[in-house]
Amino acid sequence: MKIFTPNKRLINLGLVLQYDSFKKDNGKAGYFTQAQRTLINQERGRIFNELDNYIQPPELEEKIQFLMDQIKSNNWNPLIPVEYKY
Repeated sequence: MKIFTPNKRLINLGLVLQYDSFKKDNGKAGYFTQAQRTLINQERGRIFNELDNYIQPPELEEKIQFLMDQIKSNNWNPLIPVEYKY
């Protein structure tokens, strides 16, 4: 098994996706459109493949940073953390 240590960006992208899903699952409006979630997952895929030159559109990057602030200020943690192994 290959050992993979996720970087902070990968962890943060996983968290914002989980937070968005958590809100939607609890009947609240989500933050991301399906297209935006796809862009976030594309960046995650590039990070997994050790390519770190992916740049999100500015408005999406602002949403990502806003949600990270929300997650930190609310001390939110996912029920099931993402496991980074393969």
